[in-house]
Amino acid sequence: MSAPFARAGDPDVAQDDMTALSLEELMDIEVSVASRSRQKLSDAPAAVYVLTNEEIRRSGATSIQEALRMVPGFLVGHWQTTLWDATSRGFTSSFNHNLLVMIDGVNVYTMMTTEGVAWNLQEIDLVDVERIEVVRGPGAALWGNNAVNGVINVVTKHSKDTQGWQANSVFGNEGTKGALRYGGTFDDGGTFRVFSVASQHNAMSDYSTGEENHNEDWWIARAGFRGDWNLEGESTLSVAANVFDSEKEQNYGIDLQNAPFFRSVHATTPEVGGSVVAALERPHADGDVDRFVASYLRNDKNRIDYRSQADVVDLDWQRRTALSSNQTLTYGMGWRFVAWVYDGGFSLNNKPEHGTVNNVRAFAFDEFAFPDKNLSVVLGAEIEHNDFTGLEFQPTARAMWQPTERHSVWSAISRAVRTPSLDENYDYSQAVNTGPTDVYLWKGNTSIESEEVLAFELGWRWRACERLSFDTVAFYNDLDNVVTREDGAVFTQGGITYTPFTVGNHGAAQAWGVEIGSDVQLTEAWRVRTALTHFEQHNQVESSSTDAGFEDNNHLFPQTIANLRSYYDLGEHWELDAALYYVNSIHLYGTPAYLRTDVRIGYSPSPDWRFSIGVQNATDPAHPEDGGDQVARNV
Repeated sequence: MSAPFARAGDPDVAQDDMTALSLEELMDIEVSVASRSRQKLSDAPAAVYVLTNEEIRRSGATSIQEALRMVPGFLVGHWQTTLWDATSRGFTSSFNHNLLVMIDGVNVYTMMTTEGVAWNLQEIDLVDVERIEVVRGPGAALWGNNAVNGVINVVTKHSKDTQGWQANSVFGNEGTKGALRYGGTFDDGGTFRVFSVASQHNAMSDYSTGEENHNEDWWIARAGFRGDWNLEGESTLSVAANVFDSEKEQNYGIDLQNAPFFRSVHATTPEVGGSVVAALERPHADGDVDRFVASYLRNDKNRIDYRSQADVVDLDWQRRTALSSNQTLTYGMGWRFVAWVYDGGFSLNNKPEHGTVNNVRAFAFDEFAFPDKNLSVVLGAEIEHNDFTGLEFQPTARAMWQPTERHSVWSAISRAVRTPSLDENYDYSQAVNTGPTDVYLWKGNTSIESEEVLAFELGWRWRACERLSFDTVAFYNDLDNVVTREDGAVFTQGGITYTPFTVGNHGAAQAWGVEIGSDVQLTEAWRVRTALTHFEQHNQVESSSTDAGFEDNNHLFPQTIANLRSYYDLGEHWELDAALYYVNSIHLYGTPAYLRTDVRIGYSPSPDWRFSIGVQNATDPAHPEDGGDQVARNV
């Protein structure tokens, strides 16, 4: 992908080249996603991986989901122009609802549908991203429901690090993207930035014919603000807000109640929204630290056959206190409120068509250190009550042993749940079978329960020498109450015979695997990072279930995922980067294995200017990634 980059006004924000960072410095990067407080990556008793701003830039990725391809154990599949799969540890499909995603403290997981995260709406300028923190495995004891297979925390730069003007643009076969940003200071010493970012995306090629899906282009534009202040007593305040506008061209079908009973449609679907978040951190004289985060998110989608709207308020408070020199307690509470509308017609609808959902939570996380044994233990749990499934208990127990400076071993046992979506509770969608009095009905189930996972993890970090390190994780997940698609009892109402389909909790699964990451500094100018994942899954369904295809979902996730990324400094001004991404076949979709090759050359004549040119999928003109359309070579 060709990516000319121009920057002016902020030469001090340029980060050190990643080839100049030692392995020890990389492991000393502080993350907050694993414990709700800043800690060294090497001290986290969890499967944590961090993508730095520099690695994201040199990868050529232009979106959060594309950057996640680099993370060990993560599957990213672009299968339709506006749709991506992005998940870890199994159960991939167009409905990736087991992954919790936060951007600067705003939880962007949606309960409106079983989609989970609408990746096409998470458009941000990656130049302003400080890091992406990723936890594979359950994070529900800290972050709540739906953090089943992992948690992603996107952290953007402090506004003091984005002063002056900056502009960047990307041009490629897949589309274009541009961003403009200005950073300044307030009279009271605070700093700010205002920004805009927009992208246009071309339609993908049809899986079967290889021809471009005409009239499926889409675009999105976002504008926003961030301000940061240092307050009295070392307190800090951050406020951020943004709005977006998006349109996507779509070809789809609408079921009709009367003849001709079905109509093919080409239409433009607008979607608008935005969010605002404020985060206050206040240290106390006794060493305690309070953190309060309040956010509001709005999303409004208007398609020909339905309209959906969600207003989400999220409040979160936590306190971190040292009970002794070897014990630290983090505890807090939160409230999430969703007011929703899903108003459709015969084809797509919910009953009721509007409502509210409340979620109240409390959590505690106790960390014990045993210095004489080089051992630390963490015990924690979150208790939540939601309007769908009632009370949910999500505990975790973790331990880390560091026998030497070069070795650390950690283990964890955790429970997490995914709560049902509005679709699964209230769906009321219809399609005519043989005539207007013979109708198929997809009907939600208000008695459906949360899906559950009991996860066991064992990890080993080994710094073999100053230039080589490994990070290995083995896991076993026992899933219960997994949602299945069930046949309902045929009934007649108002002279119409309905054949209903609904959802139940009649599935179970066991998933296990190993994830291996390595980092090697071959020379002062050359770093290579690798990731290898092997995964197995076995599904079972109760004999009372009518979901005959559930057990085939064993083959919804590839058994092997691997990548190799090379970062080479050709001199003071030039960079040569390359990556290989291998994904084994996905049998259920008939998607063959593929090997993707990315190559990039970067040139920086001065601290204020960068240019790069590259190609993604260089060795293959096109291939499907997840049973959908084809991803073409992108230059």
